[in-house]
Amino acid sequence: MTSYLKALAAFLGAALVALISAQTDNAVSPGEIAQIALVGFGATVVYIVPNLPGYTYAKTAVAALTAGLTLLAAYLTDDIGVDWDLTNPEKLNILLAVGTALGVFLVPNSPAHPEAIDVTSRQVG
Repeated sequence: MTSYLKALAAFLGAALVALISAQTDNAVSPGEIAQIALVGFGATVVYIVPNLPGYTYAKTAVAALTAGLTLLAAYLTDDIGVDWDLTNPEKLNILLAVGTALGVFLVPNSPAHPEAIDVTSRQVG
């Protein structure tokens, strides 16, 4: 189970983005749909990216890129506009995407090769 903690953090963040988008104003705008799709896709990619030696921060990089794309999606769908006037759901979605990236960073990686774990030092009994 510990090998899926980063993915779990990412999927939890995606679920919260979807929940906040639907609950804050009882409507989901096209920009919010784009943000939900992005964080869902980002969580899926965090799940797919393997824990490889030398790529310690690959999952964090994916989550951070997702957070940046969430902000970009709000801007491109004209939900922010030229004056960067964010609505509350957009603010929360962007904060959740950034918080999700931070959560993915803070959750420790599982070992890259579980079969390489030294089990001889464990005490039985």
